[in-house]
Amino acid sequence: MNCIFRTGRSYSHKNLGGVTMKAKKGSFWRTSFVLSCAVVLSAALLNGCSSKNNEGSNTDEGSGAVQTSQQPSASQAGTEKPITITITMMTQYFGSEPPTKDNEAMKLIEEHIGVDLDVNWQPSGGYTDKYTAMMAAGDLPQIVMIDNARNPAMINAVRSGAFWEIGSYLKDYPNLGKLSEIALKNSSIDGKVYGIPRARQMAREGILIRKDWLDNLGLAEPKTFDELMNVVKEFTISDPDKNGQNDTIGIPSAGSAQGLDMFAIYEGAPNQWRVEEDGQFVPSFMTEEYQKVLAQYREMYQNKYINQDFPVAKSTIDPINQGKAGLYLDTMDDLQALFTDLFVRDPKAELIPISRIQGSDGAYHVPLGSGLAGMFMFPKSSVKSEAELITILEHFDKLGDKELQDLRTWGIEGKHYKMVDGVPEHINPKQFADEVYTNFFQLKFDNSELAMAGNQDPGMKAIEQMWVDNIEIGVSNPAEPLISATNTEKGGTLKQIMKDANTKYIMGTIDKAGYDKAIQNWRDSGGDQIIKEYTDEYRKLNP
Repeated sequence: MNCIFRTGRSYSHKNLGGVTMKAKKGSFWRTSFVLSCAVVLSAALLNGCSSKNNEGSNTDEGSGAVQTSQQPSASQAGTEKPITITITMMTQYFGSEPPTKDNEAMKLIEEHIGVDLDVNWQPSGGYTDKYTAMMAAGDLPQIVMIDNARNPAMINAVRSGAFWEIGSYLKDYPNLGKLSEIALKNSSIDGKVYGIPRARQMAREGILIRKDWLDNLGLAEPKTFDELMNVVKEFTISDPDKNGQNDTIGIPSAGSAQGLDMFAIYEGAPNQWRVEEDGQFVPSFMTEEYQKVLAQYREMYQNKYINQDFPVAKSTIDPINQGKAGLYLDTMDDLQALFTDLFVRDPKAELIPISRIQGSDGAYHVPLGSGLAGMFMFPKSSVKSEAELITILEHFDKLGDKELQDLRTWGIEGKHYKMVDGVPEHINPKQFADEVYTNFFQLKFDNSELAMAGNQDPGMKAIEQMWVDNIEIGVSNPAEPLISATNTEKGGTLKQIMKDANTKYIMGTIDKAGYDKAIQNWRDSGGDQIIKEYTDEYRKLNP
């Protein structure tokens, strides 16, 4: 079966294995070159497994290699023969269902980048365990989104040579060559770049708050930490939805105490680690500021301002959408995609972003992220050669083109947006979120700076301005670009020690003495060695 794919700009590939691939010039979505449909991954890979690659050939139909079929030249055959290219990929999805191959936006993406993009979409829950198991089995696709390259399995895999180092290639591509130096540094391993960071704004974290609930209770938007704590209280005890029932809470939490780290930073705690003047590292949970906020969470839990089942709860989004909770403490731009169900259920509901909360020290502090949300990596088990890697990068680079930035930001003209006075405006934000934004945002590595500016939701406009304004008061994690061998080996176990201690302390099953005992356990189990290794590496890089 033959398929026609269309591409938005003229380009020419390097001659790889005797096959030269070219596209003819033409307008966007109209210029085309003909490809034969590649052999897609087996059903086993779509379920998380695939047949292992045949090391002897990159054209074997059972392999995971870029599928290219060398054809006779035009002079030999009389006509230009089609070629075959399929790129396999794995990433996560956050919608109720993964996108299908006949999704209109997916078709446009494939047409533009010029390949059959065979995506193995996996639910976000348990995603890390999924790709870790596939990596151990040698069954990863050619491009895999790694949500945490600092976990021990990934560090060990990179150091053993399981992934391509791509830093030297990026400058050759118009979009990949513009990747943030901060994101590249923060995603590097041993000073080398092994993946394409998925660019994200540094100051994304903040609060989404029910403005209509504030109005119902006669409360102003909180400006100080004490005012914020009062809002949490009133959203629980004062019937903010005015339904006559005691059925709301201030903060929904799932798995851990939501917002604890962010609130601690508001109060002057470090972002995971503090560096003293002599370069000595101190973990956040050992600081006075962090423990003060932890004690406030204990009090909030006792007063039922936080859901009592938070250690086993599965979602912080559902309570907001169901009208049961009033504050969402996470990335503010989630406003654009995750709460359309709330507005359908209650058209009068209003969520607004807040990010600057004055701490007890009179100053403003906001958490800064790493500048990325995972990265796309290229396993050598499925990308067999440098030539194959180059082919993939050439097509992958096109995901950052303006046309696809517009598609992810606005959708399809006439279906998801219309032009009003020369600028785009969404027609149905929920339809756009469900059909385009929620999942295809996961294919993004750029910062969307090329996308059309238009008539956005006022909340998103406010958020984008906060991203810019908050950089100057942001608190970064100084350990982000550093690697501790002990953290690589034991970090997950040590992190769980303190997560469990936080939960037990908040729920009242241990007291302060019990919490201090957990800290000592963390230190004795490897924490002190992590402190030493971060301190030594930091001093080495900052003499």
